[in-house]
Amino acid sequence: MKQSPGQSVNEFYSQMSFLWDQLALPEARSTCEKDAALFDEYRDNFKIESVSHGYE
Repeated sequence: MKQSPGQSVNEFYSQMSFLWDQLALPEARSTCEKDAALFDEYRDNFKIESVSHGYE
């Protein structure tokens, strides 16, 4: 997904956030706190990368 011309960063982030939430629904949550924290960090980094690659 790319940011549309004239679309604000906030609008673009909101669209991406909706997609991330939909993708996270089927994710299994680890019962190990350390593993869960590592996965959360990975997912946050993925979100940052996604926004930076789609931003024009």
